[in-house]
Amino acid sequence: MSLQWLLRGASDLLHLSGEVGSPTVDRHSFDFLRRAVTPHMPGRAAPSLEPKIRAALPVGAALAVPAGAPQPSSPSGATVTAANPGSAPPPAAPTPAEFAMHMRDLAEVLVWSDNRNLDDCFAFFIEKRIHQVLLAILRDATDDDVVLAILRFFNVFLESVKSGNIMYFMLSNNYINEVIAVPVNVENEEVLSYFVTLLKNISNKLNSKTVQLLFDQQHRSYPLFSQAMLYHHHQEPMIRIGVRTVILNLLKVNDPPTLGFVVHEKFYFVSLVDYVASLVVSLCASMDSKRRDDAQEQLDSFVEYLEYLNEIFSLGIENASRPLAAAFTERVVVATLIQGLFRSAESKRVSLHLLSKIICGGIAYRPLTDFAIEAVFSSHSSSIGPRAAPSAFGAQPVSQAPTASFSSSGSPRVCIWESLGSAPDDSQILLALGLLFSAVTAQASHHVLLSSQLLPARLQKTKKLLDSLVSSDPSEQPTLASRPLALSPNPGNAASRQLCDFALINRLISILAAEAVFRYTELTSLLVCELLVELLGLGGSCIELPEETLGLLKSTFTQWSTRLKTALDADPSGCMELLEFQMARPPMDLAAAVTSGLCLITPQKRPTYSELSASSIPLGVSVKIWLSFYQCMCKLGLRKSALPTPLDWESVPALDAWPDLSRRLCNAFETSKTAIF
Repeated sequence: MSLQWLLRGASDLLHLSGEVGSPTVDRHSFDFLRRAVTPHMPGRAAPSLEPKIRAALPVGAALAVPAGAPQPSSPSGATVTAANPGSAPPPAAPTPAEFAMHMRDLAEVLVWSDNRNLDDCFAFFIEKRIHQVLLAILRDATDDDVVLAILRFFNVFLESVKSGNIMYFMLSNNYINEVIAVPVNVENEEVLSYFVTLLKNISNKLNSKTVQLLFDQQHRSYPLFSQAMLYHHHQEPMIRIGVRTVILNLLKVNDPPTLGFVVHEKFYFVSLVDYVASLVVSLCASMDSKRRDDAQEQLDSFVEYLEYLNEIFSLGIENASRPLAAAFTERVVVATLIQGLFRSAESKRVSLHLLSKIICGGIAYRPLTDFAIEAVFSSHSSSIGPRAAPSAFGAQPVSQAPTASFSSSGSPRVCIWESLGSAPDDSQILLALGLLFSAVTAQASHHVLLSSQLLPARLQKTKKLLDSLVSSDPSEQPTLASRPLALSPNPGNAASRQLCDFALINRLISILAAEAVFRYTELTSLLVCELLVELLGLGGSCIELPEETLGLLKSTFTQWSTRLKTALDADPSGCMELLEFQMARPPMDLAAAVTSGLCLITPQKRPTYSELSASSIPLGVSVKIWLSFYQCMCKLGLRKSALPTPLDWESVPALDAWPDLSRRLCNAFETSKTAIF
């Protein structure tokens, strides 16, 4: 389309720009376009953008223009050079504000013409080599306002342009690499923000073809990646987010040379997980010194980087996921967190909590979750070292990988089991239960949970059915008339016992039976009850239990029924109000509670109870724990529910009048005394 159409007049152009779905252009931008592209008239100086843009340079500054580029012209048409002092002086330099206005107008016109498929404006931009002039100004500029104006121009232009040919031109011939390689004043927060935004806008335009244009063959580098890495750990959150967007866009292209450069030549994943490991060490040091603010800051940083790693895994690129998983498990899971279980008490608490975050959905990459669960809970986990992590993901160990070995006192599994029985404080018990709950409810492979003896009972039943179907003995295969298969752990059958660790079950029940349970948080009793349901429950029934486990369960529930009876005798009305309130509450999101930072960094002041007896049992604690335990027994099929069913909080109905809660509670208490199992 010819230039004459563009010059038909401001009114016609403004009328056309008002059509439905078309972007608008103001009269100021049209005047700028008209002055830029008006043909040279006889007897008049040829107007050009070039003198205006060149005039933005400081007076006397040298302008390095590539060979073949046209020299700046004065309004009279005479060429202005440093070797021609007698020529006409250049136009007066505009102020930074005027230069910023020119850059804004230039970006608007180029974007406007690109949206209407008008190539003449960009052709003029290239013909006058204005892109090279802008690069020269950026190199020589000493005023941050001038730098900001040019960065804004590139951001608006690259973000809004749609033509593939324009993007190919801008990315080719190393032009964009030269632009982002120009040193800018990063001490100025606004300049740094616009510079990182420029990197992000460039990365948003990359695909499998254009990404190769950014590779610097001469220096064997990716300036886009190198410049982004300079601000990877910047203290400003928005800068870090922009840098991560650049890295994710580079990985998303899934270009083998690019992945090879980022992963293997620059060891990006290794440096990334090393920084995450240093956050864990800093968090442990902050916990030791009781610096709560520092500890919370380090914990937030760890969670932030964990989310970033999860974004990389969510790309679904195995060539990137496998090396990252290998480096993370080798340097963070094994060498830092699992080793932390055998160090100080504070280090153990940090390791328990962070392992819970990783397993409970913190990393959505099943091979990594499987390895973490197996390394922590498997009976042979003591033989797993840092060097085993890379081989688990088909990667080679890193030569600089730290060496580590587990404590001779036992495996991580034994260490966690000991925390459930003889922990020095209640928070360590809560964190150990949180880690156990994360593993049991994780989206892990069944064979990993089976080898760790953490396979939920409902999956145990499925496995038992599948084993019977493939059995060679016809008498063991189920028929329509046969009874449902029962999972009866015969003490003499080792294979049957491997499905469930009843020593762990007994330890969980003992937590509820201990007098110290009154100083634990409500989350502790809820986790114990939920774990019992997951490991034993079959949907209204449970697996057949050994006599020892069954007896411990009976005696513990009878103990809590007696405590509730004591609370009822002391304050019947208060007890009933608390019970009704607890049953009306929505269920707690245990997964969110387990991964919450409050489990690790607890409030400074929390009420505790010491030397409790049956006559001084806290009313609220006794009602909460008994109700949780009672619901657990009903889900296991060991009690017939005599209480109203809880509300369905997915779709809350109108509340009808409940039956006499006192009568039902008394019935439940009477049935508990008869111990019908």
